[in-house]
Amino acid sequence: MNEMDYMMEDKVENDRKSNYKRDMYAPLSPEDPVDGSLFVDQVLMRFGIDPNEPSNQLAMRWHDIVGEEVAKHVFFEKVDGDAVHIACDNPSRASYMKINGNDVIKKIKTVFPELEVKRIQVRVVPTRRY
Repeated sequence: MNEMDYMMEDKVENDRKSNYKRDMYAPLSPEDPVDGSLFVDQVLMRFGIDPNEPSNQLAMRWHDIVGEEVAKHVFFEKVDGDAVHIACDNPSRASYMKINGNDVIKKIKTVFPELEVKRIQVRVVPTRRY
């Protein structure tokens, strides 16, 4: 594991920790500074999505795992048992992910060891271009 992997792991671990003490539904006064992550956490919680759940953290950090350029064409869908389900916008990207799937699994295991991911399930979902 290189230094960048350690830095990414520390960043994700620190982001996971809840750093606010207020009630999730307490209204903010106009004088309160608005923390973007607190706002997002409140919205997610209202929809019943736990932002601290590892699979949800993986969804939020997908671009960090696969890289910005790949994340534009390869989309995280869900974690189901030991499989990460992803959708690719064209067959060449799907082939790329099948070839490089083990590297992605290693990164996921590094950042989210509690997810027992062993394989990647790939499907192609073409996007329409107008």
